[in-house]
Amino acid sequence: MSHVAGQSACVGTRPEMMPELIWTRFSDRSALVAREQRQEWHQLLEHIQAAGPYASKAACPWIKLARFGTARSRHNSLRNNRNVTEITGLEGDYDGEQMQPEEAVTLLEHAGLRAAVYTSPSHTPTKPRWRVLAPLARPLPASERSQMMARINGALGGVLTPESFTLSQSYYYGRVAGQDDYRVLVTFDDPEDGHCVDLIAELDRIAVGPSRPVVDEDVTPGAPHALAAAVEQLGRRLRTGDNRRGLLRAYIGDKSVRGLSADEIGVLVKDLVGRFFDPEDTPDWPDITGLIEAFTSEDSARRQAVQDTVGEFVAGLTSKAAEEPQKHPARRLRRSAVDLSTLRPVKWVLQGFVASGEVVVWAGQPGVGKSTVFAALSLVVAGFGAAMGSDIMNDRPRRVVIVSEHAGQYERLLYGFIHRFGLSVEEVQYRIVLFDAARLAHAEIAAEVTALIADAAQDEEDPPLVILDTASASFDVADENSNAEIGGMLAEIKRPVAMTGAPLWVIAHAAKALGREDSEITPRGASAYIGDVHGTGSVFRDKNFPSSTFVKSLKNRSEREFNEVEVRTEVVWHEVTDERGVIQRVGIRLGVPMISGDVVRQEAAQASADADRQRRQQERSVEIDAEIVQAIGAAIARAELLSGQALAAEVAGSISKRPADIKERIRAMVADGRLARVDCPAKVRPNPQTHHIYLFPSTDAELLFSGVESAKNGGAK
Repeated sequence: MSHVAGQSACVGTRPEMMPELIWTRFSDRSALVAREQRQEWHQLLEHIQAAGPYASKAACPWIKLARFGTARSRHNSLRNNRNVTEITGLEGDYDGEQMQPEEAVTLLEHAGLRAAVYTSPSHTPTKPRWRVLAPLARPLPASERSQMMARINGALGGVLTPESFTLSQSYYYGRVAGQDDYRVLVTFDDPEDGHCVDLIAELDRIAVGPSRPVVDEDVTPGAPHALAAAVEQLGRRLRTGDNRRGLLRAYIGDKSVRGLSADEIGVLVKDLVGRFFDPEDTPDWPDITGLIEAFTSEDSARRQAVQDTVGEFVAGLTSKAAEEPQKHPARRLRRSAVDLSTLRPVKWVLQGFVASGEVVVWAGQPGVGKSTVFAALSLVVAGFGAAMGSDIMNDRPRRVVIVSEHAGQYERLLYGFIHRFGLSVEEVQYRIVLFDAARLAHAEIAAEVTALIADAAQDEEDPPLVILDTASASFDVADENSNAEIGGMLAEIKRPVAMTGAPLWVIAHAAKALGREDSEITPRGASAYIGDVHGTGSVFRDKNFPSSTFVKSLKNRSEREFNEVEVRTEVVWHEVTDERGVIQRVGIRLGVPMISGDVVRQEAAQASADADRQRRQQERSVEIDAEIVQAIGAAIARAELLSGQALAAEVAGSISKRPADIKERIRAMVADGRLARVDCPAKVRPNPQTHHIYLFPSTDAELLFSGVESAKNGGAK
């Protein structure tokens, strides 16, 4: 058993000697109901290991190593900071996709910690994500959680998310259906080994707090009342260790981004410090001044860069106007060649789905599988759809140019498609060309795209499709949410499309606030994208189709035959030998694009909702049945008899259910033989209207009636 010098192990090193760990289970995100659980540490880990499989991440339960009271948030949730009464352990989250769970366990072991690491629903072997749990030797006040959490974070090298420090933060646990790599790892391979974090004071030397301020979820970060709320919650003015620097940092950042000068922010900060900081604990003014100067200089430089970009764009338009023939010195419009006597056919990139000669922006959340989707669609555009079994028609195959921030990923994906569907390596390599993305200025991007189109279109009837994956990697944009920057960039990259008729697809990250599991996902800088491009679409997952990714065309200049594609994915494994001669198994997620529609997903959503309703109804029935059994057992022990009405009233009072629902459950229990409806003799009736009572089928009714009669007679004396 490993130990840290100078420290004793947790109270009771054997599971049977340890006090039970009290933790809280929430059945879903809403946390309307909290269920306290009592288990030994090793039993909790066994429970987490065996949990699932659940239909989706949203169906998984939540875990919190803490106890809660009855105070609800403004959303009626019990899971809020003010409702935490004490903590019994720590939970932390890692989503950096670099550190493997085994590495985390090794670091925790080096610190001598008793802990466990389990993989989250979004974890994959190549993009690791996990949670860490660590029990306490004894329950602690909620105010001590940040210090304990900083010890865990320091032991892990400071990689945990800032949300890990939120007092009431809870996490999903359990295996999701289709998740192949769900694991629960224990330090020292033994839940009895290691020290509880609250017993290792030496870890304070390496403790690491949150990377950004963490405040109550019911308080708007950066707002002036965040400081006031912290003071009110503590019942005193803020001192060092109360995250007062983090609160000030959020406040300073909020004022700086709104354009206030350093002097103006300094005056406001001095006022806040005077009102909310403990006067006996002097703040580090040079540090605060440095924060103000850092924020204001960075925001000022960003605003200036936007102005310079817009200025260059306008200057470029002016210079182009000056180069036009002198007979039209002030005119930059070009008359379009039209023929109203005939109807021009629509040129499609994907028949009936996305038209050619347009700039289309596709938005999706990180990790949704955009690269798999667009590698598959690229092969369909290039004419390989039939060989893959896709039902999407493409009557004019064209070459595809992919500019990617990770060309190696597309190389791996195309290799997988070639071997999965028996495609020709030479044909795929000729029809699809890969380039590494580079953050270029708008004019440079336009020039590069024009050159790519010209190179690829030399021997082609139709110009190629150009895919830029992603916008943030391809364009030198300081602020994706700046309409001025995005508008200038789009004006430039639409030029080669207008000149050549080539289709151009831009892959963008979704606006975080709109990243729901639905089809209305929009890109960052949404108003500029949606207004300036020819088409928009979204890439998203549906919880009812865990193995599929959907692509929906939201805006298009041509009337579509269908507006949604389903890419049904699977992981194909290949063996490869690395430079050391070690054989690796490499998993490649592939997918076949198929015509889809909202109706199927809506039906699945309705079926899922019906199943959830049925499950909740079943849970309610089980709960009511248990209360009915308990009430009857208690009555028999008291030598009392319960009529149906009395039984329903007693149960309703204990679980707040409608008497009508309880009576329905009583009838159901009688029907399936779990209860007996017994005639009640007049001499022992609780009241004259009671003709029947309810007992367990195994109860000796006559003996019970005799006992009740004796109790009544004895009471009369």
